[in-house]
Amino acid sequence: MTVSMTPPGGNAVFQIYEPDTAIGRDGDGQLTFTGKTLRADGPGEDATRWTGRLPRKGTYVIAIGGTRGNANYSMDVKIE
Repeated sequence: MTVSMTPPGGNAVFQIYEPDTAIGRDGDGQLTFTGKTLRADGPGEDATRWTGRLPRKGTYVIAIGGTRGNANYSMDVKIE
């Protein structure tokens, strides 16, 4: 799989979570993700591109966030 993001302002990043990730909300209503991220792509690692082999079958979650407020971006996902 290859994921690439183009944020014009350079202020959007993503993390890819493996299957069985739990999605919930914290006390402020913000989304939370409890699960394993793909290697070199964890929280705090400002990824805008990832290429690698998916380790197992299942539904993956791509979590996108802004690094400085609101963010515009385009994203391409390719799975072969």
